Amino acid sequence: ELLSKRGFDSSMKVGAVGDLNAVLKQPRNKYPIRTLLSKHWGIITKITPCVLASPDSCVRFIDPNLPPFDLVVFDEASQIRVANSIGAIGRAKSVVIVGDSKQMPPTSVAQVKVNENDNDDEEDYEESGLLSFDMESILDHCENARVPDIMLNWHYRSEDESLIAFSNKKYYDGKLNSFPSPSSDRSMKGL
Repeated sequence: ELLSKRGFDSSMKVGAVGDLNAVLKQPRNKYPIRTLLSKHWGIITKITPCVLASPDSCVRFIDPNLPPFDLVVFDEASQIRVANSIGAIGRAKSVVIVGDSKQMPPTSVAQVKVNENDNDDEEDYEESGLLSFDMESILDHCENARVPDIMLNWHYRSEDESLIAFSNKKYYDGKLNSFPSPSSDRSMKGL
């Protein structure tokens, strides 16, 4: 039903669909991905109105002059630095930031130091102001700006309720709802 509502036949040999099919069937595409997406964006978004991309891929491959997305969703936002999110935010009419502020912040592993005199002393970073901005996640900034939030309070990933019980009590003030363990027999669970 959804496919019939698109308003075109994806097997067409002419027009925008035909042009896109011809480009995609070439053995070695002569266009970079960014150019291909830009040139055929109208038909691509009719074929696939949802785009799944990392913030970096969004910036690298989607021209900012194209019409903006209706909605950009950041999942695991506690792991996404502000600098990595700005380009995707700029390509959206609305943004939803999803994350858990109780999780670890973004890691600095494999990050380039600002200058050759830098050392690993965190105090130096704090004094320079780098830690206060660059190392915070987009979720941290939303919380600091008091963007309205909603806590999702169902935990469903643990097969055994005891796996989340400590975190629920210590970090979530007992607000997480979890499903009871299907069995109290732990002999086969390796806990």
